Amino acid sequence: MTGSLSIVADEQIPLAEQAFSKFGNVTLVDGRSINNSLIKNTDILLVRSVTKVNELLLKNSNLKFLGSATSGVDHIDIDYLKSSKIYFSYSPGSNSQSVAEYVLNSLIVAKKKSCIPVSKMKVGIIGASFAKAAFLPALRTVPAAEVVAIASARMESARAAASQFGVPDAYDDWEEMLGAHDLDLVCIATPTFLHAPQTLAALECGAHVLCDKPTAMDALEAAQMLEAAESAGRIHMIDHELRFNPNRMRIAELIADGSLGEIRHVDITNVGSSWRDPASRPEGDWWSLAEKGGGRLGANGSHQVDLLRWWLGEVEWLSGAATVMVPDRVGRDSGEPWKATADDVSYFTAQMESGAVAQVFMSGVASHDMGNETRIFGSEGTLTLHNRDERLFFARAGRDFEEITVADPNMALADVNQGIWNVSVVALMQELCAAITEGRALQR
Repeated sequence: MTGSLSIVADEQIPLAEQAFSKFGNVTLVDGRSINNSLIKNTDILLVRSVTKVNELLLKNSNLKFLGSATSGVDHIDIDYLKSSKIYFSYSPGSNSQSVAEYVLNSLIVAKKKSCIPVSKMKVGIIGASFAKAAFLPALRTVPAAEVVAIASARMESARAAASQFGVPDAYDDWEEMLGAHDLDLVCIATPTFLHAPQTLAALECGAHVLCDKPTAMDALEAAQMLEAAESAGRIHMIDHELRFNPNRMRIAELIADGSLGEIRHVDITNVGSSWRDPASRPEGDWWSLAEKGGGRLGANGSHQVDLLRWWLGEVEWLSGAATVMVPDRVGRDSGEPWKATADDVSYFTAQMESGAVAQVFMSGVASHDMGNETRIFGSEGTLTLHNRDERLFFARAGRDFEEITVADPNMALADVNQGIWNVSVVALMQELCAAITEGRALQR
């Protein structure tokens, strides 16, 4: 096979010229010299440095990152290669011929999945509880999405969700589901300890991934998930749906445009009573088990941390605790005693790099539900938002508070469950699916 592709390769990739010469003219360059002008007339770009990958991707929307694993290929569409500028990060230690084969194979796979727009995408769901409450209703609002399969640890849960939402196939084994379908998107809503293995498996199958929060059991798992997604060139998203809530988007705008002046401190409280009664949770409830990634810090704190970073930037230092106030529990259904090991009360103080100080307190064991209240104090104004009524108030320095609530139009959708957690997922899912079908990056 011969070809006429223009190929630029980092000279430190062993045997790159020999491996790719049958596909076109190979130019070897110092990897450090690769820049925007060099890639203008290049069809295939082989780059060894992951740093360079990130740098060029940020500046070139027409570059497609295809990953760094190896795989075989049986055929190649030269015409498609000529029309699609591609970008490949070489993994040191890989056999050079395998590198060539992988790039070509990735193009064939990417042609079906992420490098060009697709008119219809097949979606698989892992986990039936939150998926039934939020993911599946939201996906109904996306004409380009077709949910073809759902898996749950309990077959009755999978079948019930499948029946309610018209999903053809139900499984009690998520690995079997991934193996049985060629999925474009996998949505994961399972206990935290399963997030990393399920995400990595879905990416290995070539799917884009939406994973519920908290991301993973620890930072190492999260880093592995991120690396795998970026290497595979797949869109990856954590379900921080509050970024798509109009009131919280308005807060971000007011902070960014300086309406509040310098942000000095933020106070967030989330106080409820759902875990107060020792018999309120079923025996072995994963939300109450640290070894499965449960606890208030992950359940609610993950949202608070995400909002703070979105609004204010990165954290400089943090101090806090996650405690178990009611460890001795009785099974809600079994009546048997059992031990809770995950925090039911969490709190922390964070100083942001901007200098702002944030205090967050969360409890699930209070005697009354006080809801979630957010107060943001700047040098020129103050914002308050309470989830009880979702009313946003703003006061400039020296003036009274005025309501500036922004209604969410998705609240009016008949088939969407109420509450900001469910409703906000609609806009999140629409953006995610649009990015996949249009072959573009996420905009939020």
